[in-house]
Amino acid sequence: MTVKPVNEHDCALLPETVTQFVAFTREARLDVRGSAFTLDSGFDSHENKTVIKEHGMAPVIYPNI
Repeated sequence: MTVKPVNEHDCALLPETVTQFVAFTREARLDVRGSAFTLDSGFDSHENKTVIKEHGMAPVIYPNI
C-alpha cells in the first residue's frame, strides 16, 4: 500500500502503485499481462503509459485534452 501526503498528486504515485499491484498479482498467482489498465484523464501522461506497458498491460486512459 502506498501512503503519501494529501498534497501529492495521484499521477505521481502511479508508477509505484502499478509496480506494487503487479507484485501483488504475482503473489496471488494472477496473470494480468495483456489486461487493460483503465484510468481517467488525470493520469494521461507518456510516463504513466510507459510504466503500464512495461508491466505487460495495455493502458486505457481517456485523453486529457
